[in-house]
Amino acid sequence: MRSRSVTRVLLPAELAHPHAPRRRTPRDWSIDVLLFAFAVFMWAQQLATYTGSSDPAWMTAIDPWAGGAACLALWWRRRFPLALTIAMVPVLFVSASSLGAVLVMILTLAVHRAWPASAVLTGVFLALAAPFAYFDPQTEMSPIAFTVVVAAMFIIPLCVGVTVRARRQLFTTLRREAALEREEYQHRLQSVRQAERHRIAREMHDVLAHRLSLLSVHAGALAYRQSQAATASANPMDATEVAEAIEVIQSNARQALSELAEVLTVLRTDEDTEETVGLTSVRNLIEEARAVGQPVELAIDIADSLPPQLSRTIHRIVQEGLTNARKHAPGQPVSVKIAGTDAQPTVEVRSRLSHPRPTTPASGFGLIGLAERIRISGGTITTTERDDHFILSARLE
Repeated sequence: MRSRSVTRVLLPAELAHPHAPRRRTPRDWSIDVLLFAFAVFMWAQQLATYTGSSDPAWMTAIDPWAGGAACLALWWRRRFPLALTIAMVPVLFVSASSLGAVLVMILTLAVHRAWPASAVLTGVFLALAAPFAYFDPQTEMSPIAFTVVVAAMFIIPLCVGVTVRARRQLFTTLRREAALEREEYQHRLQSVRQAERHRIAREMHDVLAHRLSLLSVHAGALAYRQSQAATASANPMDATEVAEAIEVIQSNARQALSELAEVLTVLRTDEDTEETVGLTSVRNLIEEARAVGQPVELAIDIADSLPPQLSRTIHRIVQEGLTNARKHAPGQPVSVKIAGTDAQPTVEVRSRLSHPRPTTPASGFGLIGLAERIRISGGTITTTERDDHFILSARLE
């Protein structure tokens, strides 16, 4: 905060607060006072050294008044740079004491307007002042030397003003580019955050949907057994069987929490440190599905030594396929086939459709997230219904 206040004191109004360029900063007031003092000094010196000339009496009479008015007009130089500079042309013609004010206005015009306007008016002032070296000489210098001195007097403030304007424009451009870079950075950061949220949501869905579907199967089997016992269609479960069923449900619940924690841990680390799940985890998925009574056939015609990212994607595809089969075609046979090459493996999960279809709500988020994951890696995924089967197939790269 302190450095910002110091910066506003040292910068001109156009840079310190661009939204209110007419509100002068302390730096502007200091420059205005110095330039006004310079113009007044030139005005007083001209009056003190004036020895008379061939000027008409009326011109001699109005010279100090016109020069003084030109000096006072400098307080409005920032607001009306072009108008005041144009007004100085006839003033300089009748008042030599206004020279200091004219030089200040050339500087001001070059700072606040494009250089063509200030260059043209500087040429007008030169054309107005140079002939005096030949028609009304008041110095011992030769006309050529006097012309060079007068030209330097007008050109120097012009060059200084153009330089100051160029530096301010450069500063403004750099500030604008920095603001755009900050804005782009915020957009990129927001996009990264949004992508990370989607990624976490996909991972959590993949893990929880699989485990919760297993819990649903176990709980459904337990409820079915109890209902059968209530109608005397089957023997009631003894304490040992109930304990075993509860233990299976608790075990899957704990496993779901453990896998969720693992997902969050992996997501907070670099991709290079991501744990390799490999095809061994696919076999574990199949065994878990078979353990709850889901008939699954597995055919693997590819080496286990796949890149970590491909292994994890295959794991998610099989996991999503088994979860969908348990939800929408419970009890129907499922076949999983993994083939292709190490560089381009293919995965197919085929499940028989059940009739009538269950009323389990389908969110569709799993397949959407899976499709996004595969597209990012350059692969393709398709879902079709053919020959009374639902087929989920993917080609990875």
